[in-house]
Amino acid sequence: MSDRTEEARLELARIVGRDRADQMLDAYAAGVLRGAARKLRDRLFPATYADAGQRTAEGVNRAAADLDEQALEAYPYTRPNQPTEAGR
Repeated sequence: MSDRTEEARLELARIVGRDRADQMLDAYAAGVLRGAARKLRDRLFPATYADAGQRTAEGVNRAAADLDEQALEAYPYTRPNQPTEAGR
């Protein structure tokens, strides 16, 4: 982590508290990863499929799935259409 990032984390922690700051930053990082995964699926997959075919394009989908997995590890969440434990 860069010094500047650590300074921002400390300042945010001073304002909202350490636990809340960590949650907010984890959520932000997960959002960035999910956005990158969506971009891979929506933009790169079709272009790769057109240029190199299905097999190569599946590598794009695997990379997107890996980003989604990293996002879930950084900030677990329940999708709105996913039933929660209480709703099962």
